[in-house]
Amino acid sequence: MKKILILTMTILTINGYSQKVSDILEHGMLVKDKEGIFLRWDDETKTITYEIGKSSGNFDPLNSETFFLLKGQGANVYLSPPLNPLKFSSSIDTTFLPDAINAAAAEALGSIVSGINSLKTMGANAAGLPGAAAVPAAEGGAAAAAAAAAAAAKDAKDCSTKLDQVIKDFESLKPLLESDKKSEIVAIFKTLHELDFTDQSTTGGEINSAKTKRDVIDVYYNSIKVLLDTTGNHIDAYEGCNSKLNQKFINVYVVRQMLHDAQTIHQNFKARLDNLDKAWGIVNNTFKNAKTSGTTGDWYIQLKPRVNMEKEKITSFKLTIYEDGYKLSEKDEIVKADKKEKTSITLKFRKFQKFIPEVSAGIAYTQLSFPKYATETDPATGKLRVADAGKDEFKQMNFTSMINFNYYLRNSPIHPFWQIGIGANADYPTFLTGIGLRLNVGLKRLAFSMGYAGTWINTLQTLKVNGEVASDAELEKDLKHEFSFPLKPYIGLQLNF
Repeated sequence: MKKILILTMTILTINGYSQKVSDILEHGMLVKDKEGIFLRWDDETKTITYEIGKSSGNFDPLNSETFFLLKGQGANVYLSPPLNPLKFSSSIDTTFLPDAINAAAAEALGSIVSGINSLKTMGANAAGLPGAAAVPAAEGGAAAAAAAAAAAAKDAKDCSTKLDQVIKDFESLKPLLESDKKSEIVAIFKTLHELDFTDQSTTGGEINSAKTKRDVIDVYYNSIKVLLDTTGNHIDAYEGCNSKLNQKFINVYVVRQMLHDAQTIHQNFKARLDNLDKAWGIVNNTFKNAKTSGTTGDWYIQLKPRVNMEKEKITSFKLTIYEDGYKLSEKDEIVKADKKEKTSITLKFRKFQKFIPEVSAGIAYTQLSFPKYATETDPATGKLRVADAGKDEFKQMNFTSMINFNYYLRNSPIHPFWQIGIGANADYPTFLTGIGLRLNVGLKRLAFSMGYAGTWINTLQTLKVNGEVASDAELEKDLKHEFSFPLKPYIGLQLNF
């Protein structure tokens, strides 16, 4: 009997694992083969909703108790619509955890089998992007340089024509460098930054429009580059002209410094455009990777890696959304935004089982009788004989440890189940098997069952009642515990944690 009590306490300890069973039965969501999970992030409410299917549709709230039950070996998870990469980024962390439900059931079932064997034995024996740096204005400006160059040209008639050309080049560069196109770049960036990716056609149109406007600016900047290169060639020609005047060397130094300053300004223009190109590139890449549902027209992008299942494991799929991407600085330059976590949620995946095992404890009522034997002296012969000592009858509650194999029904207030278990009362343990119902409403997580119970009783092997026996020891040796038939009906009540 001590072994049976230990078995019962062991199963009750295992029952601590069964908290997850309620999540499966009450919050489990079936995901059929080739179906996916679509997630939607709402930046205003800071919530994530979900939908299961082959395309996105109606989205429901997602909470930490939700379990996704996979019929296949894996599933794809999507974001619908995609996040604007100029505002957000996401990360996926996948881990595999032991399936505590099956582990608890296997351990409990093993304990029940071990307990039954014990009974038999007992009977037999008794980083950031570069911004546009500030560029110091060219000293003296084009007009001052032109005046200085013109004065020098008076003493160097053979170089005057070449110097005049350099001056004309700077006069052409001046208005081009004064128009930096920064406001146009900022406007393009703001348009990209505000895209919500809810409509493929609108988003694609805005991305293409931004590219067209960007190309116009690029042509403008390239025209400056061409003129800068031409100016550099003209300065080289002026420096090589035949003049012995010291003023020429001064002029060359001045115009080369002016050219360097102009090139620095142009490089800053290009750096600003390069930053816009990076922003446009990640937006366009997200656009190209997104897909559209042919059924609903909703737009989504797959989160990677794909959810995969391992044997006897639960997959934990953690999605973290960050405030990230790019922004405008106080000086309206495109810079990398600071990465800050906005929300995270863990999706739990489990291999689908039609019958979900749950270890529970409770009480059962059944009527069992146990025959007893003794020795007595035969009045006629004076010898010991086997006597019928009556029966021990029990009509009371038996403490039980059960495994309920719950039948999964989505969003059902009740779950039918088949159960097996061990009951223990005094020196008469019982084996129980039956069917029942588990409640998910009202008296939540209570289970009512009925079935048949059997026990192991003492039976005579070679001796017979009223037959001669040498001693009490011989009687005890002849007794054997055997499973009794017929089985007796029982009713039970279990509490599921």
